[in-house]
Amino acid sequence: MNIALSQLNYRIGDFDGNLFKIIDAIKNAEKEGADIVIFSELAICGYPPKDLLEYDSFIKHCENAITEITKHTKNIAVVIGSPSKNQEKTGKPLYNSAYFIYNEKIQAAYNKWLLPTYDVFEESRYFESGNHIEIIEFKDKKIAITICEDLWDTTQEPATNTLLENRFLYKKSPIETIASHAPDYIINIAASPFHYQQPKTRKSILKNLAKKYNTSLFYVNQVGANTDLIFDGNSLVISKEGKITHELQAFNEDFKVIHPEKNS
Repeated sequence: MNIALSQLNYRIGDFDGNLFKIIDAIKNAEKEGADIVIFSELAICGYPPKDLLEYDSFIKHCENAITEITKHTKNIAVVIGSPSKNQEKTGKPLYNSAYFIYNEKIQAAYNKWLLPTYDVFEESRYFESGNHIEIIEFKDKKIAITICEDLWDTTQEPATNTLLENRFLYKKSPIETIASHAPDYIINIAASPFHYQQPKTRKSILKNLAKKYNTSLFYVNQVGANTDLIFDGNSLVISKEGKITHELQAFNEDFKVIHPEKNS
């Protein structure tokens, strides 16, 4: 299976511009023989959308963009982040979601479990926490989809970095539930802001996770700057042995098609 990583710079609320980039990347991925193309967290609207999420018109634009993207998925699957409506009568009105779209249809949606509230983040202000796992069987592979923080959960092990000691206090662990299904690949879409220690810390956590759970990991981060946040990209492919096999550029848009079996 060929998997494309699409690392793009999105503008918050620029639905036409973001959609143009996304569809162009889908076409390029299909042309290069990819079976799946992966985009980042909340790619549809840009991250962080903050109080724009409270406007019905903003969410409608997100829904319209997803509908348009489905038209380009007859022969290629797309994994992409977008806000989605919480259809339950309780909880916050939205989820931070990742869609798996294929054959011109939304095949599955995963809602982010772990909503950060530390430092620059305030996701629990807008989003309801997810509580289910999506394991997708696609082209004879079992694929688990996660969003950013869901793989930064270190509740199972003591923190070894002082920057992490007060951050990972979640009471549930999506990765533990995912691991019980023994997926072949884990896809993680992210909007992970840059600081000078972030690339090193990120790589360490993700490499340890891939090795611990014996699964290949595909991590796609956005790039660019929105509000006061800078995103460094540095999207990764990590083998089940915990080795980085591919790394996209830092601070630049980038695109790469990976054949994971060739690197196992």
